[in-house]
Amino acid sequence: MGLQAIVITEDHYNALGMVRSLGEQQIPVILMLTSTDTKTFVDKSKYVTSVVRLPHNEPVIVSSMIELTKTADAFYLFPLSDFASEMIDRHYLEFGANVHAPNIHGEMLKWQDKSVSKSLAEQCGMFVSRSMVVPLRENITTEDWSVFPSIIKPLVSLEGAKSHISIVNDQNEMHSKLEWFFSQGYKRVLVEEYIHADDEFMIEVMGCAAAGKVCISGIIKKIREYPMGRGSTSYAEIVERIPGLDISHIETYIDKLGFDGLFDVEFKYAEGKPYFIECNFRNGAPGYALTCLGRNLPVTWINCFHEERIQLNPPKTGKKRFMCEQTDVLNMLKKEVSIPKWLIEWKKANHIFSVKGDRKPSHRYYSMLVLDKMRRLWRKQSIGPVPPAGK
Repeated sequence: MGLQAIVITEDHYNALGMVRSLGEQQIPVILMLTSTDTKTFVDKSKYVTSVVRLPHNEPVIVSSMIELTKTADAFYLFPLSDFASEMIDRHYLEFGANVHAPNIHGEMLKWQDKSVSKSLAEQCGMFVSRSMVVPLRENITTEDWSVFPSIIKPLVSLEGAKSHISIVNDQNEMHSKLEWFFSQGYKRVLVEEYIHADDEFMIEVMGCAAAGKVCISGIIKKIREYPMGRGSTSYAEIVERIPGLDISHIETYIDKLGFDGLFDVEFKYAEGKPYFIECNFRNGAPGYALTCLGRNLPVTWINCFHEERIQLNPPKTGKKRFMCEQTDVLNMLKKEVSIPKWLIEWKKANHIFSVKGDRKPSHRYYSMLVLDKMRRLWRKQSIGPVPPAGK
């Protein structure tokens, strides 16, 4: 019986890292892009065996996967977005016995609720900030909350955009922002105490779980994100421990969920404490950085089921720092970091976007970026300046 992986994703560097992690171990990769847009770069990786393009439509995607997996091969599913993860979890019993689908027994949407997940995290011994769920309505009042500064975010990531996360400093700002969330169609949001300090930084703990066993592959200490303060990891370091972070609490949390699959738990460290933010039931975006150190997370999960254990490739490098130069270069251009410092860090870090031996995806990405800029400039010059009104 053969072995194949199906990566269900959007066109993102997370997917590119996953494809490389699997392909470098000679595992055939079926790339299922949940978009019919052909202006994509992940599919240009030499490790992609075949590409399936589907609309962002759950019934179509599920039926296509059921049809695709009707062979004697063993299939391992890797959903890389909240949408894909929740979809697979809800339909995992519909797949054949030869399909290994990450799941929480159909309850993932429940555990994507940040208030519910924070409650369990606290029960498992993790630090959590004060918070409150706010149902949104017209003429909303905010007197029940008096902790400032505060952060307001979608209660369920799947229901909103990360860019909507907002910090407010008083009752007036909070009232105005809650009205804005209501105008955008939100029915509820989470209001939290905004934890901040001079020593603050973000943390990702990445691992996998199967058959009641939890494996932690790495702890990532973020140095920069893009966009700064609310984006994906762009420059970071893999560390062995964080003061105050007890890995056993995370293992207990995942075990209580009964989760099977890859996970990424986020924390914010401040004043000597790591505060639980959320758990993503999918591969974290910088997962390929672990592969570079010989800690191939998706293959580790496959080995929990596969009869013939796959021997992991040895580390490519001993570098613990890594950079997603696709996004971190924007931090340099926006002067979040000086050019000389950025170049030094770029030289000393592992790169997880443009990778030697698999350059086509990054070449495709940058060529599309340049062509798009040129088209916009050409249109602007063709249209010319807009004349003043009345002339």
